[in-house]
Amino acid sequence: MGLESWNQITEIAASIAVLASLWFLVIQLRQNLVHSKKQSQEGIVLRRVESLKALYEDHDLSSLIWRGFSQEPRLPAHEWARFGIYLYSLFVVFELTHVKYLAKELEENWTSLIETVHWFIQMPGVRSWWASSLLGVASIANHFIGE
Repeated sequence: MGLESWNQITEIAASIAVLASLWFLVIQLRQNLVHSKKQSQEGIVLRRVESLKALYEDHDLSSLIWRGFSQEPRLPAHEWARFGIYLYSLFVVFELTHVKYLAKELEENWTSLIETVHWFIQMPGVRSWWASSLLGVASIANHFIGE
């Protein structure tokens, strides 16, 4: 076997090694994508849980939010502001979730977001806040409430 034959064998072995490296890279990228999606979803769930936790730990906030939902009686300005800040924090999470969903960074079956947003938007106080809000959450309005 001559030097030229060894050269060809070496080139074939190098090509196989490059293909194996590329295959390994593809597998790693897929695993990272799956892990990234899971982390995104877990982060959003944790944010939603924190919002709920604030309600059951703080009775005053819970009462304020319930009164704000129903708008009965009309909230004083300082309570309306607190209600609005709470809603804004929720809708930022909803919007982040929606953007990640559209970018396919979340699992395909993420219908709980849509159901939750629809539930919130049906509340008279939330609709009133949404109509008067200048905080920039309207980018998901067309998708969820058709405005």
